[in-house]
Amino acid sequence: DNFSLRTGSGSNDKYMRAEVGAGYRGPRGTPLEYRLNFTETGTYYLWVRTDDNDSRSSDSMYYGLNGSVVGDIQTARRDSWRWVNDRRDSGPDPIQVYIPSTGTHTINFWSREEGLPEVNGQRSPTEPE
Repeated sequence: DNFSLRTGSGSNDKYMRAEVGAGYRGPRGTPLEYRLNFTETGTYYLWVRTDDNDSRSSDSMYYGLNGSVVGDIQTARRDSWRWVNDRRDSGPDPIQVYIPSTGTHTINFWSREEGLPEVNGQRSPTEPE
């Protein structure tokens, strides 16, 4: 698998980590998936809580909706956990998805480099607490 559950830091002392990086060739392998029930259609801003472990080479990932890539995310570039929602090279800025219908949809994350996030999706573009 591309991801593993780790302990230490993160919410409730747990977080997911990408073990295999795809590099700049585009998403590869099995994505990390969040299946969510949406009761309203519209734009949702994605916030990703990341820690790159002070590595300049582990600073981005791809994201998508229902298995289709929407864009890529510039993750934190410092040795601490923080919320980000900045686009790196492609997709809307700030990062967001459009939910076209109510019901269950899947938010996907593919590794670009090793390391990975916690995720928050919300209607407001304001940073989560």
